[in-house]
Amino acid sequence: MALKFHLPDGSETDLVTHSFNGFPAATADEMRQFLIAVGSSGSRVSSPTPLDTFLAAHPAAKTFVTTQEPPPVSYATLAYFGVNSFRFTNADGKVTVGRYQIIPKAGKHFLSKEEVAKAAPDYLTSELRGRLAKAPIRL
Repeated sequence: MALKFHLPDGSETDLVTHSFNGFPAATADEMRQFLIAVGSSGSRVSSPTPLDTFLAAHPAAKTFVTTQEPPPVSYATLAYFGVNSFRFTNADGKVTVGRYQIIPKAGKHFLSKEEVAKAAPDYLTSELRGRLAKAPIRL
């Protein structure tokens, strides 16, 4: 999810998020290696695959691959986490570094395996249109 903020001084800033609270790689080079390993692996590649080897050496990537939540009921029932960290400074000048989290007021809700099997490829878009026609989404 991406959000654009129009600030009082006329400037704009963007918040880019994704639905996993973490990253598969710590650096751009590790991310490149991860993507190459994914692209070089598959059912026709003998074990250990390049991805198996990469995941064995990169615990964060293994967590990313093995702990994904099921497909959401809606874009409105999924949490989002900032990709970038920001420096927040309070009135006393104290700095705290953090990442934004966007949490749905409706709670997080996911499809069952049976519902996933029956879902149309564009179910999230259709669901969102219907939801927004009735009421705004609260995050």
